[in-house]
Amino acid sequence: MLVLLLVVQIVLRSIAKWRRRTPVEDPPKETPYTIYTTAFDQVITATELSGRLASISTDYSNGFLSCDSSAWDQATADAKKITENSAEPKSSLSLPRDAAIQLLVDQSGSMKGQPMAYTAAGVRKLTKFFQGHGIATEVIGFTTAGWHGSFARQQWIDNGRPQRPGRLCALLHIIYKSFDEAEFSETAWREMLNPDVLRENVDGEAIAFAEARLLERHESTRVLMVISDGAAVDDSTLNENGPSFLYRHVTETILRIQTDDNIHLCAVGINFNVDKWYKSSARADDCQSFVDAAIQLIAESKPPSPA
Repeated sequence: MLVLLLVVQIVLRSIAKWRRRTPVEDPPKETPYTIYTTAFDQVITATELSGRLASISTDYSNGFLSCDSSAWDQATADAKKITENSAEPKSSLSLPRDAAIQLLVDQSGSMKGQPMAYTAAGVRKLTKFFQGHGIATEVIGFTTAGWHGSFARQQWIDNGRPQRPGRLCALLHIIYKSFDEAEFSETAWREMLNPDVLRENVDGEAIAFAEARLLERHESTRVLMVISDGAAVDDSTLNENGPSFLYRHVTETILRIQTDDNIHLCAVGINFNVDKWYKSSARADDCQSFVDAAIQLIAESKPPSPA
């Protein structure tokens, strides 16, 4: 019996050590971007969000989702105060007349607190401002459906943990305001401030997702504005594919769009400089600078040159 217990302890320690193994190194640069599974990816509207958060990931069973709404109430109150204390956008700049503007908002965990509060306040002001100029707008948030890869990683574990599985998490794209909706509703705005949404970020796929939606628009000027506070990070993916796996993909995606005339791609870095990736970019450290920078970037956008 004692021998059996010792064997079990050795096996358990070996498993624990293996699970804590050093992350793998980057593959050769020409290695293509891959995805382990898209089965658990989610595209959810703002009105569906709260009711589905607990079911789309493993977070609820692991204690990562809070049943206490006080943090959410505080986040909403902070954003409302910032909105009220910030000036309404005014600009003498010439904005594109026939345009569709897409605001793609990073909702990773590092955005928690003031960054998300002033970003949400700024997005609210911008959508109202652009609509006042007859410009169609859409607001999309991007995050992951749970921490630590959630159901996607669980499937990978159940299948024997194959090496270099590719993107190893479930994505969550949230449509807070579609182009077809008249306004950025109060409900959608509050949902954007839900702290339980803030997980990890796979920027390359989020940008490609937004791009596909924007390409369906008929306007002569189509602008995709990324609002982010840093590089793409998903620990589950990086641990199994190499530290540059997501970075390579997002840089490839940005380069592809920037060399194409179909969409004007720009970015606002939230407390962070993003000019390393985007030709057209600005930094914002509060709501006012965010709104001003966004309007400036939109004013600089131009319709594609005639063929």
